[in-house]
Amino acid sequence: VRLDEDTGIVVKEGSFQVFGSGAVYVADGSAISYTNVGEEGYDRTLCLFDVRLHVLANGSSFHMLSRTPVRGTA
Repeated sequence: VRLDEDTGIVVKEGSFQVFGSGAVYVADGSAISYTNVGEEGYDRTLCLFDVRLHVLANGSSFHMLSRTPVRGTA
């Protein structure tokens, strides 16, 4: 999870809601089909397949257990 400047989240009961003028970025790696992270060679460029990215604005929320974003009303 990454938060823009002037942006925050409130966590409550397994979900969080976004507040502020920026965005919150959630990278969901639960379905990664390939990564080179465990391979030797620290000078390699990171390689990831099948990563989901959610970009949430003010008023949006995210259910952490189901990994589901919900559109905000703000």
